[in-house]
Amino acid sequence: MTFKRKIHFVVFVLLGFVAELFLLGYLATNVLGADGPSKENFYPASLPERNHLHLISTLPVTVAGEILGRVAVYDDSTTQRSADYLELYNSTGTLVAVSWFDRYGIRRIIVDRGLLEGKDELQGIFVVVLDGEPI
Repeated sequence: MTFKRKIHFVVFVLLGFVAELFLLGYLATNVLGADGPSKENFYPASLPERNHLHLISTLPVTVAGEILGRVAVYDDSTTQRSADYLELYNSTGTLVAVSWFDRYGIRRIIVDRGLLEGKDELQGIFVVVLDGEPI
């Protein structure tokens, strides 16, 4: 391969790389939308499908005799765990946090951003929490 052909090859590869970056950027902005995520509940994609889950029980969360919310416990009959999916609701019935096992058996937790930021109002946008730290 001559020096001139090597230069053409490198230029061709770099142009292909730049074109790929523009294409991926275009796809990412069209998938997310120009205005960003909607105000609806935003969940990570790895949540288990609800059609495999069976509600085991609903337990009240109480402090000093006052009911602050409830926990819904679900089981996936395809696993050997007794509880695979938990939902935490506040006293008004709004979803506050979700805990589940992903397909690799790792416990995942998402919490409403308003709760993590210590605000009085929930935002409906859920943040993944790893090792006690939101990401």
